[in-house]
Amino acid sequence: RDLLVEILRGNEISRALVMEPEILLVDEPSIGLEPRFIDMVFDILDDLQRAEGKTIVMVTHDPKAAEYATHTLNMDKGSLITAEQAA
Repeated sequence: RDLLVEILRGNEISRALVMEPEILLVDEPSIGLEPRFIDMVFDILDDLQRAEGKTIVMVTHDPKAAEYATHTLNMDKGSLITAEQAA
């Protein structure tokens, strides 16, 4: 089951990239993945942003994602709590 989730997650990202979008909307990219694959997903997204200039808008509950973000918006119950830009 875990391998199937990981394959499906990879396929979702691959399918989204076929059309070569300038903006990639990503919803919970690490959910359901084994911890060893979470960094891999974030590394791929980071590479897409840095090497290919893609804008990535990510919604996640995973605080590790903030390590890869250039901007973070933290919300609670639909209200903006903080907005930060990476140094």
